[in-house]
Amino acid sequence: DSLQLHARFSERSGVELVHEAFRVEIHHITPFRNERIYYESITSLQAHEEITFSVPDIPIEDPGANSFRLSVEPVNWEDNDPSDNDTTLTLLGFKPDLEADTLMLSEITDGSSLSGFHSSGKGKRHAISPPKYDPGRGPGNELDEIGLGSEILVEWRVTENNDALVGDSFNVRIDLMNDAFETPLRIFSQDYAPLQIERAGHIDSSFTYRLLNGGLNTFELRVHPIRWTDDRPMNNVYQDSVTALVGDLEARELTATGYNGVPETRFSWMEQIQLDFRVLETRGAPIDTCFRVLVYRGDEDEDRDTLFVSDTLWNFEEGEIYDNSITLWSDIPGEVTYTLEADTDPWTDFVPENNSFELDITTEIPDLAVLELEPDTTLGLHETKLLRYTWANLTNLRVFEPFRIQLVHRPAGSEAAETVLEEYTYESLEPGFNSGLLTTPYTFDDPGDHRFVLRCVTDGWTDRDTLNNETEIEVYVNTPDLVVSSFTAAPTLVLRGETVQLEGLIEEIGGAPLFQPAFFTVHDQMETFDTLWVNAAELPNSVGNRGTPFRLELDWHSFHPGDHIVTLSVDPGDNEDANLDNNSVDVVITHQYHGFHAHPSPFTPNQDTYNDTLYFNFMDDGFSSPRVMIYTIDGKVIRSLDTRTRNHIFWNGLDQVGRKCLPGAYLYVLDDNGKKAKSGLIYLVR
Repeated sequence: DSLQLHARFSERSGVELVHEAFRVEIHHITPFRNERIYYESITSLQAHEEITFSVPDIPIEDPGANSFRLSVEPVNWEDNDPSDNDTTLTLLGFKPDLEADTLMLSEITDGSSLSGFHSSGKGKRHAISPPKYDPGRGPGNELDEIGLGSEILVEWRVTENNDALVGDSFNVRIDLMNDAFETPLRIFSQDYAPLQIERAGHIDSSFTYRLLNGGLNTFELRVHPIRWTDDRPMNNVYQDSVTALVGDLEARELTATGYNGVPETRFSWMEQIQLDFRVLETRGAPIDTCFRVLVYRGDEDEDRDTLFVSDTLWNFEEGEIYDNSITLWSDIPGEVTYTLEADTDPWTDFVPENNSFELDITTEIPDLAVLELEPDTTLGLHETKLLRYTWANLTNLRVFEPFRIQLVHRPAGSEAAETVLEEYTYESLEPGFNSGLLTTPYTFDDPGDHRFVLRCVTDGWTDRDTLNNETEIEVYVNTPDLVVSSFTAAPTLVLRGETVQLEGLIEEIGGAPLFQPAFFTVHDQMETFDTLWVNAAELPNSVGNRGTPFRLELDWHSFHPGDHIVTLSVDPGDNEDANLDNNSVDVVITHQYHGFHAHPSPFTPNQDTYNDTLYFNFMDDGFSSPRVMIYTIDGKVIRSLDTRTRNHIFWNGLDQVGRKCLPGAYLYVLDDNGKKAKSGLIYLVR
């Protein structure tokens, strides 16, 4: 308090003070101080004069006895009776008593802030048991227990009990204590100025608070004088407690269902998956706060992909269930963890360990493989072949993405673009070891190397093993090469009317069958005339395999003696032939004369198989020892011939010592046992 002192002093002896001074003082004396609070010097005073004065606004700052001493003290002179020169007034200074009087916790039941709940989309909530818990004793009543997350009303009062004026500042605070806190949590604090509370008066207030920590919650009301101590500090504190019953949210179920409608954990690439999940309260206690249901994909150590977040769910009843589902695509290969979580932040439920549920889902990529492409590796020109090729799904997985099977022709060593011969498009494929056997006819009209590529094309996705998505074969197309391998005649010296046996072999040596008719011809050519013994006879189909032997018995009816060049020729017809230089072989058949005859003349001994030998024929077999002498025109002997073969002697154009004779005219003489029989002129040409 602050007080005002009223003082009085007087002159009692009846003597006027003239030219005598004295001092007037007032001292404030406590066990803690001796302080002069008033001073005045007076130099004159009338006889029996009384003087009164006041000292205002004196604070009482010390408890206990506060003495105020009024004194008058002469200055350099003596008072008649010094015993009455001072007087003392003692007041008892007592402290205010601020008491933390009341702290009351009560439930808010009007539902103004917590009424109803919200759920997202397909989310469904339903109870599996009736409520079992009465959360309080009604509005305005103290609570012992209430559901976690409830919003309560906190009411408090501070009272001054000593009928004393509170002349200094003080603070009112409320702290919350819970086992979850290392230090008390301050939830309210306010400073009050001096004189804000009346003598024997009180101040009170209230606020709402949501309980977010389970278990015993102790609220402590404390009044704290600032820079002073009140009369009874022991009543500066008041406590009240309430137990927040913690419900237990359990992420109970998370299942994945794919194409076949059966829950499983193994799916094919890009399969549509439905995730069904359930969260329920399992402890039988209400949850009066809020929470969310989340579904995310990936490990906590990595960036998680949040797939679903529910709306905020309020006022979950005992045993209540929340069901929902989402749809997604299995677009991450390998094993991926999917997590269902009941997010209770910032509060903690009874068993936080069961707030999440994990499901490992494995996504496997199908393996489409091209297995085999089956033409022969060596084929003939213009051959038509049925290309056979197979592909398969090597995994027991349904394919949900489109793919194509292509058969491509790519000419080897050619700059020409590849040609797609066949293409089959599949939008999907049932699970199982599926395979396809496809056939495509192809006619090989170009010789040389051909490449065929069988490939599986996965547009927009990649299957498990791309190395088996393509296979290739090379096909070599041979050009036929028809050749007359051999041709013989027996006999080669014939008379008119004799039979000549012709034998030959026609082969295909290029390794290519013939697909068009081919022909052979037997042709007899002399210097001035031609004879076709066999004209364009068709070869049998076997020519492309084992070769075609040729046999012909020919009755010799020629009227032309001399050497006949008989040719066996093969004509490929519409078939291509790799080498036309080996398509014919000649044989020489000599038509003998009747009587003696020297032929051919001229002859050309140049080793080209045509007219290389001069024959001296004699049909009369009466010669016992025939001999032919060769002379130059001037009569010089250059060769004597006496070797007889059947009915002829031949000359090869060499002299007696084996030298080539010069071109020109020569004389011959045929004798028998030294007797001249025939003679004539012959010509040698080189």
